[in-house]
Amino acid sequence: METTVIVTVTPTPEPTPEAPPEVIIEEPPAPAIVEEPVADIPEVEPEPVPEVVVEPEPQPEPASFDQPAADVYYKNCAAARAAGADPVYIGEPGYGRHLDRDGDGVGCE
Repeated sequence: METTVIVTVTPTPEPTPEAPPEVIIEEPPAPAIVEEPVADIPEVEPEPVPEVVVEPEPQPEPASFDQPAADVYYKNCAAARAAGADPVYIGEPGYGRHLDRDGDGVGCE
């Protein structure tokens, strides 16, 4: 018996120069943005501002500088003081222009 041996010869590849190892730079992962839930805050409506109404003060009716008021007459400031009426304001009984030297509406000041 004869044995036949078949030999296949494969040429050996020439060694290839090794490529430099690939350098991989890993960056640290970015911090995760975590949105925390916000507590439910009920929406509050502002209280209405009360409306302020300013009413003007009533103005006295202008009195005449020429006429003494009512039936009271003071000859001078000494007489008005003696009656307890000083100062005498324009429009009051007893006011007269002769008692108001500076013409400001107040006599016997």
